[in-house]
Amino acid sequence: MSLVYDNWASVGNSCEVTPGKDFTGKAMERHVQVLVEGIVQGVFFREYTRRKAQSLGLKGSVRNLPNGCVEIRAQGNMQDIDFFIQWCWEGSPLARVENVLVTEAPLDYSLLSFLITY
Repeated sequence: MSLVYDNWASVGNSCEVTPGKDFTGKAMERHVQVLVEGIVQGVFFREYTRRKAQSLGLKGSVRNLPNGCVEIRAQGNMQDIDFFIQWCWEGSPLARVENVLVTEAPLDYSLLSFLITY
């Protein structure tokens, strides 16, 4: 048994896992629903959100809700999602964000791009 361990160790394999990556080294994904409250409609928030999400390689959608909030569904690697959530506090230049609520969602591999929905 130690011979197997010695051979395994000699090829440089490691049990270390890099934060944000799975054991294969692939970036781990995260899917979130984000509710943005404040003055976020009529201020190009959805368009700025679409541009930011696409620049980060995220997939999902953004839409206005009847209550004046904006709902975002975003999926991508963990670090990009974390950065995107922080960006949501800024949004478009004319927006006045009062609150950003984040809910985790199951991964959805049917998402192919990031869209504005109506």
